[in-house]
Amino acid sequence: MAAFHGSFGFAVVFGLLLAVSFSILSAAEATGPGSTCDEVDEASSLMHLRQTNGGSFDAPPMTNGPQLPGGDEAAILQVIDKAFKDVKGPGSFLQSNVHEDDAWQTCGKMNWPRLSIHRAWTYNDMVEKLGMTQHCHPHTGSARDDATCKAIKAAQRAILQLSMGGKFPQGPKFVNASITAWGKYPSYIDGSVGPVAKDSMPPVAPILNGTAASGWILCDIVRTVLTQSANMAGAGVSSWVAPLGALSRRAPAQAIKMLVRLMWSGRATSQMSQPCPYIYDQQPGLVPYQDQTGGWHPSSFSSSADEHCFGHAVDCKAAFGLPLQPAGATFAFEQSLLSSFRASVGGNCELHPSQLNYPGAPKSLTESMYTVQGQGNYGSLYACNAMIDPVNQACKLVVNSELRGSLSSADFMTLFAYPLEPLQSKQFETVCKDTAALPEANGENIGQAVSEAIKQLAAYE
Repeated sequence: MAAFHGSFGFAVVFGLLLAVSFSILSAAEATGPGSTCDEVDEASSLMHLRQTNGGSFDAPPMTNGPQLPGGDEAAILQVIDKAFKDVKGPGSFLQSNVHEDDAWQTCGKMNWPRLSIHRAWTYNDMVEKLGMTQHCHPHTGSARDDATCKAIKAAQRAILQLSMGGKFPQGPKFVNASITAWGKYPSYIDGSVGPVAKDSMPPVAPILNGTAASGWILCDIVRTVLTQSANMAGAGVSSWVAPLGALSRRAPAQAIKMLVRLMWSGRATSQMSQPCPYIYDQQPGLVPYQDQTGGWHPSSFSSSADEHCFGHAVDCKAAFGLPLQPAGATFAFEQSLLSSFRASVGGNCELHPSQLNYPGAPKSLTESMYTVQGQGNYGSLYACNAMIDPVNQACKLVVNSELRGSLSSADFMTLFAYPLEPLQSKQFETVCKDTAALPEANGENIGQAVSEAIKQLAAYE
C-alpha cells in the first residue's frame, strides 16, 4: 500500500521544519565566496565589521524589508488566498511519486494547442495522472483532507479564476518562461503566440494572449512539486533551486501555493525584494537543446554549434541531454530569487543582467553567467529567509569555527558571510589578498589573518 509521508496533524512548527531541512542544502550548495569589499581599502576596516560572536551567522533584515503587494499583485493574491483558504499546514507526499520527472516533456504530451484550461484537466484528471486518485479523490480518497490534496484542487481553482473573466488579461507574470516547444505539443493554445524568430539566438516569440499557457503551468507546478523534480538542468544554479527542492519535500502544499503566486505575481513571498523586470521577458523554453540520443528539441531545429554547460563538472555531467536551463516554474523560482537577491545587495538591476544560454553561445557568455548566477554563503541566508522562513527569518549559517585560524569568531564570520553581489566575488578575493599584504596594524598581523581566512574559506568551499 502506498503511504503518505508527512504529518497529518501538522503539530511541527512550519518554519522550523523547513529550516532544518534547508540547513543541509545551504551548506552543500554554495558555489563561491559571496562577498565584496569594494569599499574596503584597509584590513582594519574589514575586520571591525562585527556581526556575530559565535559559530553561527544570523542574516540581518533584508535590505529593503518586506514589500507589501499593491495593484495587480494584491488583487492576484486575493484570488489565490481565497482558493487556498482551506489548505492548512505543509501537506504530505507519496514516495511512489518521487522520481526524476522532466515536467516540460511530460506536460507537453497533452495537446494544449487544441485545449483551453477549463477543458484540459478536471481535478480528477489531475490526480489520476499523478497516481493519487485513491488518496485525493474529493469523495472517496483516503487522504482527501490532506493539505496536499486540497492544494492541487486549490491551484486549479485559482488558475482558472486568474485566467478567465478578463480581470487579468496580461496573464501570468512568468508567461514567457512557460512558452515551450520541447514536448510533443507546444505548451500554449493555438493562436496565442506569434511566430518564433528562429534566426535569432536565443529565439523569441511574441505573446498574443497572456493566458496562453495557463493549463501547462498548472501541470508543470503540480508535477514539479509532487515528483520532487525541481531541476536546474544545464544551468549552474543549484543553490537557487535548492529551496524549491526542500519545500517540495517538507511542505508540498505550501510549495504549490507559492508557485501559483510566483507565476502570476512575479514573486513567491512578500519578503523578497521585487525581482529585476528583465527576467519576465526571458523565454528559456524556446531555446533548443539536444537530448541524450542527439535529437534536438524542438525537432525542427538542427545545428552543429557547440553547447557550453556552465557550473561544476559534476553538474554538467548530470545535465547531459537536458535543456541548457529549465523552463516554467523552476526557472521562475530560481531566477526570481537570484534576481531579487542581486537587486537587494547590489541595488542595480542593470549590472550585468543574467542571460539565457543557447547553442553556439560564446564560452565567455557562459563563464560570465557562472559568475553572475553563483551563490555565496550570504546568498544562502537570503534564499532561506526569503523562501523557507519568510515570516520569522530565523535561518542561520552553521560553520566549523576551527577553520578561523588566528581570526576571532566574529571576524571569521564577517568574512564568511559578507553580503554582496555575486559578480564581485573575484574582486573580493583580489582586494582581500591585497589587503593581506599591508603591514601590521595596531600590533596585530591582520594581513596574515585575512590571508589565512581567505585560504581556509577557499578550502571549505
